[in-house]
Amino acid sequence: MSPLQQSMLDSVFEFEGGFSNDPNDHGGATNWGITHAEISRFLGHDASIDEVKAFPKADAETIYLRNYLAAPRIDQLPEALQPVMFDWGVNAGPGRPIKTLQGLLGLSQDGAIGPATIHASAAACSTPAAATALVVRLCDARVAFYNRLVANDATQGKFLKGWLRRANAFRPKTVEA
Repeated sequence: MSPLQQSMLDSVFEFEGGFSNDPNDHGGATNWGITHAEISRFLGHDASIDEVKAFPKADAETIYLRNYLAAPRIDQLPEALQPVMFDWGVNAGPGRPIKTLQGLLGLSQDGAIGPATIHASAAACSTPAAATALVVRLCDARVAFYNRLVANDATQGKFLKGWLRRANAFRPKTVEA
């Protein structure tokens, strides 16, 4: 595992924490941010709540690296984009940030990272300042997404402060020339 991947996983675990079973969370019971449904798929059977509670962090790492980094090809994007894209994908599903990135790059929004998305994102990150600007635009889009989500479903309002804190944690502190 690369240092960047370890850093991204550490960040996700910091935000996601351990076991949760909030009735307003559309993901249901989770551990390490991995939903009951995803744990069940991983285990090959309908996991009990006790199995969700006891789900090993190492298995959560495997799921994150496989399903949220490698499978959607976020690891093929410029390194500057990977943390925000990975974290947003963990929190809202990988298709949403991929479509958003594609829209920001002026591409068709199919939600799949292919050669056009890889090439356009590399071109958009040709300088540190350009990469920073694109990350800022992704953070802005993520904040807008969460605000829309709460506007459309008031039951999700209790999560907004945390979601916004999480989205803004990826906002660059300085713009390099």
